[in-house]
Amino acid sequence: MKKILGLFSLCLMFGGSYCIAETVPGQIDDFEKARSAYESGDFQAAADIYEKFATVQPNGNLFYNLGSTYQRLGRTGDATAALLAARYYMPRDPDVKANLSFVQSNAKDQVVAKFDKTWPEKFWSWTQFLSPNEWWVLMSVLWCLAGLGYLLWIFRGRKTPFMVSFALTLFCSVGLYMRAQQGSTWSAIVGDEVSVHSEPTDQSTAIFKLHNGAPALVESESRNWLRIRIATPSESLYGWVKKDQVRSFL
Repeated sequence: MKKILGLFSLCLMFGGSYCIAETVPGQIDDFEKARSAYESGDFQAAADIYEKFATVQPNGNLFYNLGSTYQRLGRTGDATAALLAARYYMPRDPDVKANLSFVQSNAKDQVVAKFDKTWPEKFWSWTQFLSPNEWWVLMSVLWCLAGLGYLLWIFRGRKTPFMVSFALTLFCSVGLYMRAQQGSTWSAIVGDEVSVHSEPTDQSTAIFKLHNGAPALVESESRNWLRIRIATPSESLYGWVKKDQVRSFL
């Protein structure tokens, strides 16, 4: 029994250390330079440093800082894309929500970064409450509990702990998949005026226009086109835009 508990503790230790390692920037000097550049008004220098880490060390604080820097540079579309990424990594952070709302309030289009959910989406909406790091730790703990329950079943004949822990693990695994489907494809329009087409071709009908900073959910891809979904106060709209007219950090 002591060996089983030791294995469980080891798994928890590794899960927690992963979370810390991903959320603490590894290049402290560069981040200090970016902060100093931002505070001195050299926003482009700060953006250059943050952009360097956006793909290799993504985390919520990085994208929040990048979004704030883009906002200062007047790059509304890029700011929206960065803050949407920050929301993905820090879904409960009030500063991220406030900044994203502020940027959207200054955009030309009345488009919001959320939708009226269908009943399956409403059922799985709780999955958006946890960040990717928190999900990683939760799933590590659940799999350890399932492993512990399995050992109790094998060596003690107690089947119920394994069945309960395995069912909970399976349920949360589906929840994690649904979170990825619902939250990781947010992007923003980066062109001054972008025509949204009915089909992924230049010859198709332009059904409406979007402007810099409008948030959009990417649903599919065809060659160099993306099918997007946007939410207006009254309805959801769909259409195709070219890839280079959309920015996403997710």
